[in-house]
Amino acid sequence: MTFSATYSPDDNKLRLYSVSRLDPETYARVKAAGFKWAPKQGLFVAPTWTPARADLLIELCGEIGDEDSTLVDRAEDRADRFEEYSEKRLAEANRARDAVDQIAERFAFGQPILVGHHSEKSARKDKERMDNGMRKALKLWDTSNYWTARAHGAIRAAKYKERADVRHRRIKTLEAERRKVERSKSEAAAWLKLWAKCGEETDAERQHQIALAIANRCWLHLPRKEGDREDWPHSQTAYGALSERESTLYAPRTVAEVIEHAKAVYPATIANCDRWLSHYDNRLAYERAMLAEQIGVDGPDAPASLGERFAFQVGGKVQIARERSGAWLTIIRVNRVGGTVNSLTTTSPPGVTWASKWKYGVEEVCGYRAPKGGDAEKVKTASQLAPLCNYPGEGFHRMTAEEYKKKHKDYKCTKLVKATDQTGMHRVRHAMLKDYKTAHVFITDAKRVDPPKIVPPSEPAEPAAFVVEFVAPPTAANPLDAAFTLVSEIMAEPAPAEDSAPSVPAPEIAIAPALPDTADLPAPSPTADFEAMRAVLRGGGVQVVVAPQLFETPPNLAADVVELAEISEHHSVLEPSAGTGRLVQAVKAAISARVELIAVEINPKLANLLRSHGTKTHCGDFLECSPIHLGRFDRIVMNSPFERGADIQHIEHARTFLRPGGRLVAICADGPRQRARLEPIATEYRPLPAGSFKAAGTMVNTALVVIDGPPE
Repeated sequence: MTFSATYSPDDNKLRLYSVSRLDPETYARVKAAGFKWAPKQGLFVAPTWTPARADLLIELCGEIGDEDSTLVDRAEDRADRFEEYSEKRLAEANRARDAVDQIAERFAFGQPILVGHHSEKSARKDKERMDNGMRKALKLWDTSNYWTARAHGAIRAAKYKERADVRHRRIKTLEAERRKVERSKSEAAAWLKLWAKCGEETDAERQHQIALAIANRCWLHLPRKEGDREDWPHSQTAYGALSERESTLYAPRTVAEVIEHAKAVYPATIANCDRWLSHYDNRLAYERAMLAEQIGVDGPDAPASLGERFAFQVGGKVQIARERSGAWLTIIRVNRVGGTVNSLTTTSPPGVTWASKWKYGVEEVCGYRAPKGGDAEKVKTASQLAPLCNYPGEGFHRMTAEEYKKKHKDYKCTKLVKATDQTGMHRVRHAMLKDYKTAHVFITDAKRVDPPKIVPPSEPAEPAAFVVEFVAPPTAANPLDAAFTLVSEIMAEPAPAEDSAPSVPAPEIAIAPALPDTADLPAPSPTADFEAMRAVLRGGGVQVVVAPQLFETPPNLAADVVELAEISEHHSVLEPSAGTGRLVQAVKAAISARVELIAVEINPKLANLLRSHGTKTHCGDFLECSPIHLGRFDRIVMNSPFERGADIQHIEHARTFLRPGGRLVAICADGPRQRARLEPIATEYRPLPAGSFKAAGTMVNTALVVIDGPPE
């Protein structure tokens, strides 16, 4: 035996197993029947059971066995495969991220690629490689998350289908489908009986008229025969053949041919319906048995559905599982289908103001309280319709009963009239008139019925024990809303007794205590790294900034500058040529306390970068700034541009920003002009070792200049 077949009532699927490759003819038949190849499972699977598919499997395998694996087992297998896919994509994403990090290691943390500082060609290439690497890493990361979600979803979906309320809804669906099949079978039997009776008619003319009348209702289609137009794809109906209205498209058919075709079609339809009914009966038996086991009851008295768990009655109270408030709602109506409770109409749940009643399936009920004495009568009284009245009120349109009857059904109805001091709430007829205007209607030739009168009591009656004070909301659009709300108020939840059904507790919100300062922080999540990449790409990718003559201060030299400046906590500090912020970072690293630090940077992108790191930054040309704009400072640290003696001009201009007793420490080019202009005014002029700025892209000789301000 090279084939085997199984059926699973859990998912209503047929499966075909084969130990060898199918031959082309068998494969074509299996595929035409709706089977699909599942490569990971190594089998053919059909989405649903049908008689034709079952017949094919019986022909190939001899019998259809029970599926050994359950729905949850198969879901776990799928989840394992999805987790494997996720782990592979995650590993690839991490490799792509590491490749981006290797390129980024050439640059300081948070620093853009600087054209003028680095080779422009190399910088553009690095940007492209980093952006492409981040896109690849993000794509793989998203794919990994997708497969992880699919794995969790597979398990969650399988467990969801096993829930008692879901199984109950599935039973209701199967019962509805079974009723459809029963109707189809009854109709087929009725048509077969009519066609058989038509065949017994001896009068040819009368037989033709009877057949034409039957065909006009049953929509019986005839098979194609020789003489039909080949270019016309549609099959002919029995009515079309008997009325001869399509004689140019089809070959003629006789009444006897139509009757014989009907006698062949309808028995086959009935037999097919019988197979479907048997299938539904088996599925329902399985689902009901599983539901009884889930409910926790067994034996001859076990409920056939969740609707039989409680003896639902009007006036009783139910608690709904999905309503977080845990409120008990009053039953207004018990809805049955086939003698079994299918759903309940209750008062609206808390928070619903646009409707006075609500409908729930019985599978959603998690608790029930039987009505007490008089509760059912109160509900019926509050929910009954107001009386229909017929009287010539103000603005009413007069018409006869015949005229009102001729109005279109969509344009006439009844409207509620609110209660007044003299009359109670009642209904009147309403209809649309000319020019799309509507009005209340008085039927002139019908019995006059006046609205109920309100008679004031001669003396105040003692209120009933169950009556509570109630004020209808002023925004209620329908007076019945107030009536149903009154039911809710009258039947408010009593204090829970010891033997009453427990209410659903409100969800508890746990507030995590604040972590102490010494608590170990959790390890950074890889999600943060990939989301940071996503943010960079949304902002246009890696930044490329054109910054000519920008030579970053080496970290060790920046620390020497800050040390010479002798900055303390109370000093105000200026960095007039901030660039990427190497000196700013050195100041912050040397002074643990917060100091007043202002940076000046002419490049807008670098200025924004400094601001993003928490540095107060002025974007502009420092040579155009004055102490009036920025103020004076106790300390100034700077690495100014070297081109064409610009460092001399910047240092001399920065000197004007010093307060008395202040100090300026600057890096400048060590050339004859610098020595001639700066050494005479410097407290210290220290040439730096050759190649100090080699890593920054220049071999210019440099020096450290210390200039003290005037004494205090």
